[in-house]
Amino acid sequence: GLRQQELADGTESNREMWRTFYEKIREIKEYNRKFPQESLPDILDDEWMFEHNKEEVKRPQFSGEEFDGKFVDLHHHFLVYQNLRKLREFKSCKITDYIIYLRKFDQFHLIPKEGKDKAYEHYLRELSGYLFGFLQRTQPLYDFNDLQARFDEEFEERWENRQVVGWEMVIESCKDIKNNLYCVPCEKQFTNESVFESHKKGRKHIKNVDRMSKSAAEFPNPEATRLNGPLELETKYKSIAHTECLIGKYREMTEEIIEQTVNQVRKKKTQTWAELEADREETSKVDEIMSESSEDEDMEFNPKSLPLGWDGKPIPVWLYKLHGLNIEYKCEICGNYSYRGRRAFERHFQEWKHAYGMKCLGIPNTKHFKEVTRIDEAKQLYNEMMDRAKTNQFQPDRDEEFEDSSGNVINKKT
Repeated sequence: GLRQQELADGTESNREMWRTFYEKIREIKEYNRKFPQESLPDILDDEWMFEHNKEEVKRPQFSGEEFDGKFVDLHHHFLVYQNLRKLREFKSCKITDYIIYLRKFDQFHLIPKEGKDKAYEHYLRELSGYLFGFLQRTQPLYDFNDLQARFDEEFEERWENRQVVGWEMVIESCKDIKNNLYCVPCEKQFTNESVFESHKKGRKHIKNVDRMSKSAAEFPNPEATRLNGPLELETKYKSIAHTECLIGKYREMTEEIIEQTVNQVRKKKTQTWAELEADREETSKVDEIMSESSEDEDMEFNPKSLPLGWDGKPIPVWLYKLHGLNIEYKCEICGNYSYRGRRAFERHFQEWKHAYGMKCLGIPNTKHFKEVTRIDEAKQLYNEMMDRAKTNQFQPDRDEEFEDSSGNVINKKT
């Protein structure tokens, strides 16, 4: 009776409770839409349960940088990419920053095919293996066999229709060439035997043969340029393209995690040592609270969305108002981020989010801009400070003084 009456009552606390409930439902639907193949196996009987629970369930192992699957750790692959010798010859392939690498590591169409040698293939296999293992650890219920089968079928269709990005012209040339009059080092098709023989004696052909003999193992004999060249070349290119597209598929599945990784790396670069230590202590406290709490314990009723205290329970309302946490401060420079309480609002001016926002505006984050939260106000104040600085600058025509023969002091303009 009282429970039904409370649910039927249209108070603000009940509205907030149902709003949170439907938000959780929306998150679950979005997760199932992204990973539709995830499902628990059918439990047949008690014997099935006994057989599948004899071994202790092992917790997935994550590195410190991965933070229990919240971020990816591609530092090793970034270093390998930087040390690929063939890619150093092309300006479009140079990436010197880890954040840029996280955003562009799947843009293989920007890499010329001349730079895709054995070392590059090894790099692709390592990168693909890491992303596959990361997905297995973070999504243990996903059917990756079905994913691989659907991907292979889709890739074969795209390869036959010449729709693989970055490989359209390569596929065309591989399908049209003839083995008997094709020069692999120069990638050129000939129609006449005598013309092909004279081409082999040319300076350009000899230079290409020497270059490919040193860089790749496909041509151990410089004269073996007519033996199954196009067929082997197409097989090699298809294998590379398959791995590249597979990495692109894994990138789509981990897009949100990679974006969070970019934000985390940027945050670490802009934080001080004290802020990093504070984050670590806060994280350790949260882990301790979560480990101490029981899984069977009912969730605390928190209709007003009060912050949690040290014991994991909502703090009292009077303490919430005493600290001013009921007052919301918005900062447009931080992307309209909201801060609860005066203390958090004043402290955020020296944190990484506000400092990064000021950097994007091209304005130094000094004490003159404290309490300034709007972009137009910050720009106006910065322009006024620059005008004032120009006025106070030393100007020779106005400030340089001279003394005449009579002892009178005059400026340079006079």
